[in-house]
Amino acid sequence: AREALWAELKAGAESGWDFSSRWLIGGQDPSSLSSIRTSKLVPVDLNAFLCQAEALMSSFHASL
Repeated sequence: AREALWAELKAGAESGWDFSSRWLIGGQDPSSLSSIRTSKLVPVDLNAFLCQAEALMSSFHASL
């Protein structure tokens, strides 16, 4: 359990959004870092970046 928590904290730190509430999922103490689940969430902004990249690649492919 301790190693899993450290992995979640590391993932949050690597995201650049260190210990932001965006990674907390609730539980008994929703404001506690013990409820961090960085590896279980995909931020909406990441999906937006991927969508934009796919649209750009599609446009490029159409111009070939």
